[in-house]
Amino acid sequence: MKFVIERVKAAFRKLKNSIIQPCPPEIYACEVCGKVDCSHEEWVNCEYRLKIAAETKQMLASDEEQDTDNADVEQPRATDG
Repeated sequence: MKFVIERVKAAFRKLKNSIIQPCPPEIYACEVCGKVDCSHEEWVNCEYRLKIAAETKQMLASDEEQDTDNADVEQPRATDG
């Protein structure tokens, strides 16, 4: 029964991940800002949007760097005993 539950959970996660996509930081910044009638020029030059995008890129880069550092660490192995 536990196997069936795990399979259903895995199928649900796969379905959810295929439907729900992460919101790009630039779009999220616009949603938080609340200004509804930006021209293309305003959007391109929006300091708030650019700041959020830069912070997100920096955060993602540091996360990738940590993942790379952690990949070099040897994982403990289970022993029979």
